[in-house]
Amino acid sequence: MCSGVCPPDRYRSRDQVWREQNIARQSVKEIITKKLNGLHPFPESYHHEVNLEAYAPKLVSIGPYYHRNHNLRAMDQHKLWYLRSLLGRKKDNTTLERYISGLNKLQIEARSCYADSISLNEDEFVEMMLLDGCFIIEFVRNGYLKYVCSEAIDDPIFKANGMEYQIRRDIMLLENQLPHFVLSKLYDMTKDQEEGPFVEMMMKFLNHNFIEAMSMSGGKIKA
Repeated sequence: MCSGVCPPDRYRSRDQVWREQNIARQSVKEIITKKLNGLHPFPESYHHEVNLEAYAPKLVSIGPYYHRNHNLRAMDQHKLWYLRSLLGRKKDNTTLERYISGLNKLQIEARSCYADSISLNEDEFVEMMLLDGCFIIEFVRNGYLKYVCSEAIDDPIFKANGMEYQIRRDIMLLENQLPHFVLSKLYDMTKDQEEGPFVEMMMKFLNHNFIEAMSMSGGKIKA
């Protein structure tokens, strides 16, 4: 027996203590995982303290945050061009309805990844995921074919002076994103049999451009 107030753990079984600790660990894991998976906008309090270029896209909107920005609507035609090109390239009777159906199953989960409320209705949100997702996949695929595979591609973005580099910068911005599982699902539905994982394709494309930028700057990264 102990005098005074005894530590509460002394009167609990080892299994009970272990279960409670495990529940606490799981709760923390869920909280952290949710935060890691969330796509948060650039903090509003910082918007007036940094240059707009730090978080705002210049040419293309990806995801819901800049979806209705009129300054970025010119690229909407190229999103449709990419989708049309993708549908025309597939020879396995892949239909637009199949893509829409696949993404529709993800829209609730995808919507929950954004910290702010989304004003798009279900159909608008699925359309946004399809067009923006196809844009990223086809942009990365064409860049991969051009730089890594040294293949000729018919893509106006890669022919216009400076446009490719600006778009690459835009799709890396914090507020200009789609959840990775959306891109993975869309890529798996659209890839050719000989193509590897999307992450591998994207890393090789970006790595080539990083090496190119290093060589152009004499091996120095400008701050």
